[in-house]
Amino acid sequence: MATVGPSGAVDAVGPGTATITAAVDGAMARADVVVALAPRAAVERLVEGYATALERADLAAAREIFPGMPREVADAFQQLGSFRDLDVTLAVDAFQQSGETATAILRGSYAFDDPNLGQQNIPATVNATFGVGADGRWHITGWDQANRQ
Repeated sequence: MATVGPSGAVDAVGPGTATITAAVDGAMARADVVVALAPRAAVERLVEGYATALERADLAAAREIFPGMPREVADAFQQLGSFRDLDVTLAVDAFQQSGETATAILRGSYAFDDPNLGQQNIPATVNATFGVGADGRWHITGWDQANRQ
């Protein structure tokens, strides 16, 4: 979260919250410090979490990241459970942020073993939108898979 140097300067070391207490000559003061990731870094971490949820076919975890997930995305998500050794790679590209909203193109692939077709490696390009929720965290708010098989 944060460290305090000998001069009293507070330096961020990672995301989270910390309470800093200082005492001088019998007087004491406290300050709560919140360290947030830069928006792009927060979205990159979010996309990594979503890829992991896809690999595990964990719909509950995916819905935490993408609370407004449309039914067609959830239905497609459920089909992932039939694939073996699913490896999802998604990287944030063309990121644009304005306040508490952002858009990005995600590029990557879905590699898996299909029981009927054998090993598959499908490239993926996704136009995604993001927003800061009431909980103060970034979430996926829109997902348009640009290349569908």
